Amino acid sequence: MSSHNSQPGVGNAHPASLLGSLPQELLEPIYILSENVDLPLVNRHFHESLTNSFIRVKFCAKVLYYGRKHEGFYFPDHLGLSSLQTQIFQHKWFSDSLAKKVEKEVIRLQRGNERANRLKGGKRMPRLLPNDRVQVAPGTAFPKELLRGPWTPGKVKLCYRLSRWGVNVAPKQALSQGMIDAIAERNISAVRLLHNKLRLPFEPHHFKLAVVNGCDKVIVETMVQANANPRRGYKFISWDDPDVIQTARGMMGDGDQQGLWLLNLMHSKGKSLFQDKYGPGGWACEEYTWYSRTFFTLGWRLLEHLQYASLQHPDE
Repeated sequence: MSSHNSQPGVGNAHPASLLGSLPQELLEPIYILSENVDLPLVNRHFHESLTNSFIRVKFCAKVLYYGRKHEGFYFPDHLGLSSLQTQIFQHKWFSDSLAKKVEKEVIRLQRGNERANRLKGGKRMPRLLPNDRVQVAPGTAFPKELLRGPWTPGKVKLCYRLSRWGVNVAPKQALSQGMIDAIAERNISAVRLLHNKLRLPFEPHHFKLAVVNGCDKVIVETMVQANANPRRGYKFISWDDPDVIQTARGMMGDGDQQGLWLLNLMHSKGKSLFQDKYGPGGWACEEYTWYSRTFFTLGWRLLEHLQYASLQHPDE
């Protein structure tokens, strides 16, 4: 037997045990250089050493730092980099607070790299991208889980931040489900994010859902403005939709003031539609007759209420 193998803990040591005994000072640079976001899942020692906020910021900054290649940002392996960046954004620990720290670190690295290039070359190097913001690789996508409810303020902020970083690929099915969740939660911030920032067009069922789900005035008015925006080039609200009108009638029957507001909205916005349908005098039609009957009934109920109040307080 050789003297090498007779030494305890050297020749018989398993590679996994050697990795498990590495100090944190060595694990951190290995993790950053590996660009393997799942490396902390190898064992418990790795997980305990590589899951703190500081090392995660360093790891993400290296992956997002555009100066990591000498030839600039648009290098041949950008497709692999976009997959890695998308994979990072999928993790639950990648919150908006962490992203804010990553953004500061990336900007620090990019500005330092520009100063080093200027000193090295004796002149300002050509800048492919601004050094004062994060720019992801082309093809980096929003994770599906990030575009669905429940919509928290932190999730909305993170989506806005990733959009500023250049993330512009989003699965349409996830966007559609995210809009449904946002309307159901009556979250106007998420609705505006999906429609204005991520360019998800409103659909007829979105408007119906907003009406049925409590008729949130801000959400409904946002959709009405989008429907009237000529730059969008499409109309998704049918002002004579029987389901919406029936819902408004039911809300009025339950004493909900939103029902009257919705009917007034349908009346004012749909007036031109009915005029086109029935002619300049087109409001002398069944819809106008129904509106007249409805407001007459409301006025009659108000009169009865006032008479009842006067009987209860005759001396006033």
